[in-house]
Amino acid sequence: MKNKSNSLLVVFSILDSIFWAYFAVFLGFMTTYFLECGMTNSMLSLVLAVYMACSFLGSFFWGSVSDRKRTNKRVFLPLLLVSMLLGLAIFFLAPHNILLVAILYPVIGFLVAPLGSCLDTWMIRSFDNDTALYGKARGIGSAGYAVAMLAGGQLVKRIGYWMIPVMTLVLYVPVFLITLLIREKPMTQVSKSGEKADVRRLLSVRVFIILLIVLFTSGMAVSPVNNLKIVMLKNVGGDVGILGLDSFLGVLVQAVFIFTSGKLKRIPTRSRLLLMSLCLLMTLLLNGFAQSPAWIIIGTLFSNVAFGFMLPTSREIVSSNVPVSLITTANSLSDAMYGSFSGVVALSYSGFVMDRFGPRSVAYLGAFILIIPITINLVSILRAPHRRP
Repeated sequence: MKNKSNSLLVVFSILDSIFWAYFAVFLGFMTTYFLECGMTNSMLSLVLAVYMACSFLGSFFWGSVSDRKRTNKRVFLPLLLVSMLLGLAIFFLAPHNILLVAILYPVIGFLVAPLGSCLDTWMIRSFDNDTALYGKARGIGSAGYAVAMLAGGQLVKRIGYWMIPVMTLVLYVPVFLITLLIREKPMTQVSKSGEKADVRRLLSVRVFIILLIVLFTSGMAVSPVNNLKIVMLKNVGGDVGILGLDSFLGVLVQAVFIFTSGKLKRIPTRSRLLLMSLCLLMTLLLNGFAQSPAWIIIGTLFSNVAFGFMLPTSREIVSSNVPVSLITTANSLSDAMYGSFSGVVALSYSGFVMDRFGPRSVAYLGAFILIIPITINLVSILRAPHRRP
């Protein structure tokens, strides 16, 4: 049994690392490329807001499809293929029709947003809900993202943006083939009555609702800084090469935290969520008072420590409290709350705020918003100091 677990760990670690490397080069430099093609900060912010809205809808829709069809693999593969083809089409359209790109790009959000949650849920099921094994595989996945961002940033800077489609295709092929070859463990059978009550059953899980509120407000606070990072960097003399280095160092730290998430389980989940919010506060303060790209990079380290706390903790809360028939939906929804739904709200105004008051203003505003999750986590800890949810 142990040998089988080790084999699965190796296989999924390889798959996850290549997948996140693919994800990095596929989308990591796209917004920078749009700015080079003539898109303004305000327009980019609006496009990203719509992208996030579509990501939220896609996460919920495709997560529900996975749970209803009782499969992650057969949802993951077609979404991977279609989103890749659309992404390449958008890349080649951008220099010629930026308005059409602005319309098409959000569709990628609907297709690509569920991929990470889908793969995560597949891994957790394969590891029999062992979040320590999941953390190791997912941590290696983050390392793959980090290396791809560093290498990709340097290649784009030295050779040009046409390296984006080249790197995308090179990494897409092994991801597709490995996924195709891995055998999927059957999902637990559920009753039809359970399938019809998805939303109501999730809304009845109190600890999950609190998690969603904390993730939403935390994500809304940091979303403008994370999604418009190139604007923050250029404001203090950075460029696309620095963006790649920033992502590499940040996600490398994230990988370490996720890889060691089994040991972090000694810390109560409420305390981990509080630490996440405090790390995000440091990120925003560093961005707000930045004097050089180094300040931004240090802020990125803190935001990735926050993500390193958030991801395994949210997976643990979902696995422990949500009905097994709704695991993919719950994971997709929690990811969407932190990454996409919160971004819809934040990015709908952040581009305008940046253009009107300067890039630093969104960092100050985000620090103010963080009062909400910090307060929720503190109250939660004080009300149940010795009991984990």
